Amino acid sequence: MTFSVDEIFKFLNVLLRIGLVIYLVKRYAVGKIMQYMAQEKNEIDVLQQQRAQLRLECDTVDQTIKNDLIVFQAMQEKFVAWDKSVKSAALQEQALCAERQKTMIALANHKLESL
Repeated sequence: MTFSVDEIFKFLNVLLRIGLVIYLVKRYAVGKIMQYMAQEKNEIDVLQQQRAQLRLECDTVDQTIKNDLIVFQAMQEKFVAWDKSVKSAALQEQALCAERQKTMIALANHKLESL
């Protein structure tokens, strides 16, 4: 197989172009790709930290809600007891007023009879 000088230079030209493309890719593209990958990794790290922080905040909010529910139930029980005592006192007051009215009517009737 004999190669002509023209074919050898064409082959070297192709090799030179391939080498130039590889050099440019390594020189510029790989650096940019590595830079983008580092940025993505940093963003992922930040997002993971934010997720962990949000989990802590959610746990705190959940615990606060549980504590508030316990306080609410205690207040509700106190309110129910207070409401019962107020209603009981109101019924006693009504009974006492009714008895006083009966007593006053009886006294008034007795005074009328004695006249």
